[in-house]
Amino acid sequence: MTLSEDIARALQLSVRYVRGVAGTASHRYKSFPIKKSDGKSVRIIEQPSKELKLLQRWLVRRVFDPLPTHSCAHAYVKGRSIETNAAVHRGSRFISRLDLEHFFTSLTSSDVAALLRNHGTSSDGAILSEDDIRMICAISCRFGRLTIGAPSSPTISNKLMHGLDTRLTAVATDFAVKYTRYADDLYFSSSRPGVLYEVCKKVEAIFAETTSPRLTINEKKTYHASRKKRMAVTGIRITPEGKLSVGHDLKRMLRVAAHKASQKKIGEEELGWLSGMLAYVSSIEPHFVEQIRSRYGIG
Repeated sequence: MTLSEDIARALQLSVRYVRGVAGTASHRYKSFPIKKSDGKSVRIIEQPSKELKLLQRWLVRRVFDPLPTHSCAHAYVKGRSIETNAAVHRGSRFISRLDLEHFFTSLTSSDVAALLRNHGTSSDGAILSEDDIRMICAISCRFGRLTIGAPSSPTISNKLMHGLDTRLTAVATDFAVKYTRYADDLYFSSSRPGVLYEVCKKVEAIFAETTSPRLTINEKKTYHASRKKRMAVTGIRITPEGKLSVGHDLKRMLRVAAHKASQKKIGEEELGWLSGMLAYVSSIEPHFVEQIRSRYGIG
């Protein structure tokens, strides 16, 4: 059975329809900008159409989910989060972060094809044909690259990074250093002074020699910190005592919003933000959230 037949049967579509969507997939996107966290630069989101999303989600479940994701990866993995990522490093005195530039769009259909030739199988366990691989690449990539906005991109990125994650974990182990990755952010931590600079040099050399996937470290965003300064991992602060914290600025914003909510002086949008942020913070600093709810009478 071909991949198009497999998809058609599973989703109760015609084979002709599946092939039609796959053949025109790169043209079934809407692009729009969103502001990045710095409030100035923008990120281009490429949103696939509903019919293309349907095929992409099927590919994730039946083709990509069975492939291995390294244990160091904490983004886009069930049961892992920014909290579990930060928790790995809470006992360390020093931390370094390396940022991968243009992460999703640097991952290409050639990388996906190489992955599938080595590890991929169809939903019934059969080896994928070259035609099947071409169709998967057409559905999951836009003009030969992963996009920010496709529901398949996060999972595929973790699968493509497995080999590099394995190599980086080996380097970290050799230096008795902890390593995690959250999407395009690589974190290394240790309690030994100076060792992280050596590790980062080794990591830079690995990326320089790796051709699939070909990724570039954004040196402008390289970050080194210690407990004497401000140690943060995926936005979560590690205090000098080795505890996780969301930081004073966010806490102050939450107190202000909670006070406004208690006085019935808050709009729907801000109330939604407050509710969501309290749920997020409760997984990191539950006692703070309990204090907020108790003091301001927020359920």
